Amino acid sequence: MMTTQSMTKEAISVLCQINQNPITVIELTKLTGFSEPYCDLVLTQMEMAGLVVKEEGCFIRCQ
Repeated sequence: MMTTQSMTKEAISVLCQINQNPITVIELTKLTGFSEPYCDLVLTQMEMAGLVVKEEGCFIRCQ
């Protein structure tokens, strides 16, 4: 299971930008300065770990 303790500081900065308001990968790249492929990879890992969910092309942080 992925926890914030096992995440890189870059992945944590991506997660910190996600809340209960839907956000797209493109929006995250603009907020973090990371590439789209990197954000997509991190978000996929977070989704598999149950930290975020993807709905209609947007990501939302799980509570």
